[in-house]
Amino acid sequence: MPIIQINRAEPALLQEVADTIGKAKKVLVVTGAGISTNSGIPSTTYLFSSQASRSGLRNMKGRDLFDSNIWSDPLKTQVFYRFATTLRQKVKEVEPTKTHHFLARLKDVGKLARVYTQNIDEIEKKIGLSTDLKSGAGGKRHGERSKPKVTYVHEKGVECVFLHGSLRDLRCFVCSGTCDWDEDGRESRTMSGEQPDCPHCAGATAARQEKGKRALGVGKLRPDIVLYGEEHPQNDLISPIVQHDLGTGPDLLLVLGTSLRVHGLKVMVREFARAVHSKGGKVVFINFTKPSESTWGDVIDYWVEWDCDAWVDDLKERKPVL
Repeated sequence: MPIIQINRAEPALLQEVADTIGKAKKVLVVTGAGISTNSGIPSTTYLFSSQASRSGLRNMKGRDLFDSNIWSDPLKTQVFYRFATTLRQKVKEVEPTKTHHFLARLKDVGKLARVYTQNIDEIEKKIGLSTDLKSGAGGKRHGERSKPKVTYVHEKGVECVFLHGSLRDLRCFVCSGTCDWDEDGRESRTMSGEQPDCPHCAGATAARQEKGKRALGVGKLRPDIVLYGEEHPQNDLISPIVQHDLGTGPDLLLVLGTSLRVHGLKVMVREFARAVHSKGGKVVFINFTKPSESTWGDVIDYWVEWDCDAWVDDLKERKPVL
């Protein structure tokens, strides 16, 4: 079926979408930069341009900065470190948007199955969503045996999965260990374009030398975000969570503020949509960018052509409980 296009001047269709969300019991959400636009985070294009021009890289495009090829160019690497550090400092100051608070509300009313985000700003933590992948998918586990039956304890899993990593930590190129970006003057060093040494590697090398063994190389630290051409370092934790969610019967997929251009995300959205449609559910896409009918015609049911926060305001008028 063709995608149903909706704009702000179509109250009947907006109500149809609101009713769909109101009836849903297990909502999967996929988000992109569009949900953070109104938080006050400076445009990444602006931040990048200012850093690139300072370094004489006027022909470098924004996407180039998020490509793994930067590691082969020392100058581009310096620009990337300064850019990531500046963005991290700005993100600390921002507040969650109405769309973020809507996600928290979905959790509060028991509808939220999970959020998967392309964003690296960690605003989801400010609304109380758990983000530790080591928590797993959650669910139920056997508790202590009691007579006459076995009790069950609900395990809280990760509520928001960062698909592209986040700006919280630095990660080692060599050992993959993570370090607090704020400790030991690391932020000032990355702001100057430097790559700090990994304390885990340094500690391991020192321990070997004390035993009279050969020293090992000490890795450099990098922002813990995933660039184009790289695999997520915690993909082994993310994949089981995705498979869990596909098998739990989600009945609504909300895709908010993303243009769906990244291949891996396209595959994920298609898989989620297939699971949702198998339960008779719907896929709702909120974004200004028109989804391609040839690519998404059998995936997306509703396209709401609107700002995410403005749509949330409208939704709350139609469904105050949300």
